[in-house]
This record gives sequence, structure tokens and C-alpha cells, in this order.
Amino acid sequence: MLFRSQEKAARTVEYLKERFPEKNQGWLNLGIAGHGTMEIGRMFVAGRILRFGKQEVFHPPQVYHLNTQISELTTSDAPVHDYEKNMGYDMEAHGFYKAACEASTRELVQVLKIVSDNPESPLSDFRPQKATRLIEQNMERIDKWIEAIELASEEIKPCAMI
Repeated sequence: MLFRSQEKAARTVEYLKERFPEKNQGWLNLGIAGHGTMEIGRMFVAGRILRFGKQEVFHPPQVYHLNTQISELTTSDAPVHDYEKNMGYDMEAHGFYKAACEASTRELVQVLKIVSDNPESPLSDFRPQKATRLIEQNMERIDKWIEAIELASEEIKPCAMI
């Protein structure tokens, strides 16, 4: 059974997959995450996605060379207050990734997170309006990720029969 946020993310992927059924589309989960080591505002790509308390682990292929730090990411059903070094924490990436990989090839499914809290600035100090600012500050880099995934998607789309 998926956690609540993971379940919502997976259902959203299912809805979009049915609405836009084209094969080999790019999928990007963009959001905020806590992190045990990185500073607030730093963007990272998930290189390994764990599910808190479970064995199922995903390893998104790192085929895009966009000068973005790679980090492990643990998806939890509740906010995490004890940060492990070199680990990010969110509440939906695992469910998103699992569902999106059923809709497309793994190389086109990526998870980008922007650090919103860490041991020096815990989640209890975070205010939701800050999320918008953190994402806005990274838009140029986010756009590069979107462009790279879209380009890769176009390159591997099935050819139409003539």
C-alpha cells in the first residue's frame, strides 16, 4: 500500500497517462525536499529513491549531464525531523517514479528536488510561500532539465508507419 502523498502522485500519473497516451513521454517530478547535508535552495536530482521502511528502491538512470548534484532521496509518509547526512526527504517521489516508469522508459523519468529544510533550518521553520521562491530561483536550471528530457523523448519516439 502506498502512503497517502505517494498514492496521490501515482494517481496523478495514471490520470495524465490516460489523458495523454503517447509513448515515451518525459516525466519530471519537481518539488521541495528536506536534506541532511545540502543548503537551502540547492537543487538535486534523485539518483536513488527509497521508500521509508520498505525494500523497494529505484535507481533513475543519470543520462543528463546538466551539472546538478545527485543525491539519494527517501520518500516518507510523514515529515522527517532527523536528517541523515547526504539524504533528501520528500513525500511523493517513490509513488511518482513507480507509476511514471510504467508509462515511459526509465531514462525519461526524473526527480528534481529543491532543498527546503535541513538540520540548520528545520521543517518547523519552513513557510509554504517560500516554496515558490525556491522554485523561481532555480527556473533557469529547471528549464534546462525540461528541454533535455523533451529532446530525449523526441529522439526515441516510435516512428510512424508510412
